[in-house]
Amino acid sequence: MFWKEKQNNSKMFSLESNDRRLFYRVLPPVNAPMVFEFGGEKVQMVNICANGLAFKNKGFKSGDTQAIELLLPYQNVTLAPVLEIKTIDDQNVCHCKFREIGEDEVEVIHNYVLKRQKEIMQSQKANKNVTS
Repeated sequence: MFWKEKQNNSKMFSLESNDRRLFYRVLPPVNAPMVFEFGGEKVQMVNICANGLAFKNKGFKSGDTQAIELLLPYQNVTLAPVLEIKTIDDQNVCHCKFREIGEDEVEVIHNYVLKRQKEIMQSQKANKNVTS
């Protein structure tokens, strides 16, 4: 690239986004919904990332915290992180952050997310080939 002398380049490139996520989120498989218990209620996961997960609200409020048991497909381990509801959106979905979670558990979740991401991409590619 060529730059003009004395040109203020500080605003040449900027990244503005309302998306503050640092981790890639995936949806659980439609044919294998992920259900766990929170606040005495069975809830179904909407999405998950290495930092947290989301589920449909059943009367909970921001700040509610509880230890949960989470069994991820492809994994042979039950995770037991503490989950804190950070926000509840307009669609009544609780967006939660994992608390008191070990590095090994984060790695298990991250591996699950990568496997789901690969499945989703393969499915999209197969659907694209069928419609072409």
